[in-house]
Amino acid sequence: MRKQWHWAVLLLLLCLFPGHMKAEEPAGWTVMFYFCGSDLESKYGFASENLMEITECLSPSSMLPELALRNHQTVDPELLAEPAKVNVVIETGGSRAWKMDSLMDIDADHLQRWHFDPDQENLFSLDETLELKSMADPESLADFIQWGARTYPAERYALVLWDHGGGSKTGLLIDELFQNDVMNLPELQSAFQAGSIHFDAVLMDACMMANLETACAIHEYADYLIASEELVAGQGTAINLWLQELYNNPTVDGLGLGRNICEMTQIKYANLDNAQARDTMTWSVIDLSRIEAVLKNFDTFYRVLLNSIIPYPELVRAYVSLVIESDEYGNGRDAMHDLACLFYESSSFSFLDYRLRTDMLQSLREAVVYAIHGPGRATARGLSFCCALGFNHEELDRYAINCPSANYLAFLDAISDWEAPERVYETAMRAPEISGLDEYQIILEKRLDANGFPCLFVSDRDAENIREIGYELLQKKEDDGQFLSLGSTICTVLEYKEHGVLYMPEKIGQWPSVDNVLCCMNLVKIDYVNNCFVFEIPIQIGREEAILRCGRLSNRLLDSVFTADDEINQYTVYGVWDGYDDDTDLPNRNVQSLAQLAGREYQILYPVITGSEEEIWHASGPLTMYRSLEVKETSLPAGSYEMDYMVNDIFGRTHVVDTVKMYWDGQTVTFPEDLSWTGKVIINPVLD
Repeated sequence: MRKQWHWAVLLLLLCLFPGHMKAEEPAGWTVMFYFCGSDLESKYGFASENLMEITECLSPSSMLPELALRNHQTVDPELLAEPAKVNVVIETGGSRAWKMDSLMDIDADHLQRWHFDPDQENLFSLDETLELKSMADPESLADFIQWGARTYPAERYALVLWDHGGGSKTGLLIDELFQNDVMNLPELQSAFQAGSIHFDAVLMDACMMANLETACAIHEYADYLIASEELVAGQGTAINLWLQELYNNPTVDGLGLGRNICEMTQIKYANLDNAQARDTMTWSVIDLSRIEAVLKNFDTFYRVLLNSIIPYPELVRAYVSLVIESDEYGNGRDAMHDLACLFYESSSFSFLDYRLRTDMLQSLREAVVYAIHGPGRATARGLSFCCALGFNHEELDRYAINCPSANYLAFLDAISDWEAPERVYETAMRAPEISGLDEYQIILEKRLDANGFPCLFVSDRDAENIREIGYELLQKKEDDGQFLSLGSTICTVLEYKEHGVLYMPEKIGQWPSVDNVLCCMNLVKIDYVNNCFVFEIPIQIGREEAILRCGRLSNRLLDSVFTADDEINQYTVYGVWDGYDDDTDLPNRNVQSLAQLAGREYQILYPVITGSEEEIWHASGPLTMYRSLEVKETSLPAGSYEMDYMVNDIFGRTHVVDTVKMYWDGQTVTFPEDLSWTGKVIINPVLD
């Protein structure tokens, strides 16, 4: 009888209050933000900036009444129809300290899960606190995905992975609380698999993650990947804009959300004082259902190339020239290149079957469904890959874990003495090593120019195996005899003669300075697409080491007649960058303009050459940062110097050739009486 009474009461309640007893329908969207704060938060507060952007969002039901109240008007009830709900959930962790005390009491000693509700007085409510665990652990990400979908079910799901990114070589997410633990791509794939949710869109708010390798890792678990080929500024995407648009129109699909993210992020940086981020911006929307076709063509290309280089090993030169001409991203050592550029450039090489080339370009057009780019990245087409030609053994081992193409790894094996994993040869052909063949050997002749300066002569035949010849300049300290590195740059071509090229320093007795203070300036990247050299100058601001980044248009690449007074030789300062993380080798997202640091005291740093692995720095003395810094060539002070010639071969590997000792008196350069600069130097470009 009691059970019958319960059912009668329940039936009566359903009749009287049908709306209140109905189970809550799933939301239109659940957006999961995975904020691995890392040093981006503990040092700069970038995660907190993006969390504050979330608080700018309003629910549509609250916007019209507010506007009506301001204008003393009434609102048509039909306009107040509540759209499908949008859930926003957040997990925080991975950082030593958080800067959101005003709105969120984030505990750095725990993982925490939050719910954002624009209609509540307390915008962020803490739903769950967990024991501390690495956010780069795939189990942490998988558990958050499961919890988000279980607690806040929806018709569509989006995931935002926020932190550092290292492209295809490294992966993404650094947890600074767990010895800078990083998630590689197989771990990312396992997290998605264990999460058991199919996402309509995945946004990677991290550097250089719009790449083939990452897309392949997650293509089974999401419809669209939204990411950047290039470095991403610390301020990230325009969360306040694209999330508000999702609140306003929750019927949008994953492609529409991706387009909004790209376009609104472009709008954000158009209004920020960050010229470098604006000019080098790249964001794209990748249809992951199309990525298998891209991978198939990619793998076929390297199978064809691998088969071709066995009888014709000189074809590697043609391939390398394709890579050099393609757009490169990062800061010179990430080896991320635009995939479409590689195949557009290949039209002039007959070794590539035109059908394979057109199939690859067509598959890329179908996979990259939307893309935006700044004026400095005009050739970006939305999807990159890792061109690992110049990687050492450790880097190749790391990349092999992330690479989905067996034939590409077999190709990298063939052009070096690195051994690809055995699993590669379950499907790929093993080719003989070619990097030690005579076709790639480099013979240099040590010669003196007409003024007696030691130069390197390279025949036309050997020049085909060289990317660049450069040098490092060292200055001797008279007080203790130690040498300071003044950095490195490329040589200039002195003259063409005898079917060869003579290389030497561009300007004897001159070196770059910052506001007339000699600096250590290192060439880190040659941007062949934009005809520009990219340099880095190590500095110290307070107790923090940083890098002053600048560029210079290249007379070599423009093939112009060049003099010291030409404006083309002037340097442009981009800003101050925090460089690479020492433990993970991931690039930092923090680039500050000079205006942000104006008035601060800084010093120029110079590495002390000790002959050991110990890193010692010499500082210039205090200087003042201004809104504009002048970087130009100035005369070297009189003293003793050494110059090390370096050869960069076609595989991107650098070889130190020989050292030149010299004395500069302020006007002329002299050399030791016992200088012997004759003979040949033979380089076999085999990976050490």
